[in-house]
Amino acid sequence: RGFTMLELIVVIAIIAILAGLLLPVLTTARRNARNSAARQALQAIVMALEKYRDDFREYPPESEFGDANADPAGSKAMAEYLCKRHLHGEAIFGPYLTNVESRLVGDATTKQLISPLGTTYRYGLVSTADAAAPGGQRVINFMLVDPGLDGKFGGTVDNATGFTTSNSDDDNDGNMDDLDNLYSTPIVTP
Repeated sequence: RGFTMLELIVVIAIIAILAGLLLPVLTTARRNARNSAARQALQAIVMALEKYRDDFREYPPESEFGDANADPAGSKAMAEYLCKRHLHGEAIFGPYLTNVESRLVGDATTKQLISPLGTTYRYGLVSTADAAAPGGQRVINFMLVDPGLDGKFGGTVDNATGFTTSNSDDDNDGNMDDLDNLYSTPIVTP
């Protein structure tokens, strides 16, 4: 009338095998979704930085919150300059990023914009020569880096070269720390 013990064990074994096969697939899909969300967030910040530059004719300063390579510096700059309104003369500009309240952490003095991966951004201004400009005029651009899933930065933001990797593996997982970083621009030097 009912299932025998052997039939129940077979059904449980089949369910366990299926769960074992699906778990890695689900984990990979979740990791890919988080990476995709981080890339989209990075692109939204890039567009917000460009809108900021359109209004103020320059990118936000990088040094107000400390060294660009320090953990919270870039995230604090993004929260301050892109997520607030700014009074400039009689005009009000911003906020340039909206719907990011869930990613803003800290109180009013230590507010930071956190990546969807839970990491802090690195932000720096990069000055490069423009060969097409008269006299090789310097062009100011920005470099925004998200440390990625492992949270390890693996390099430095430099004003002349952009992001320079340190070729380090601080967490000894066999992967270089900069491999999963997400960059706002392709200015990356080996």
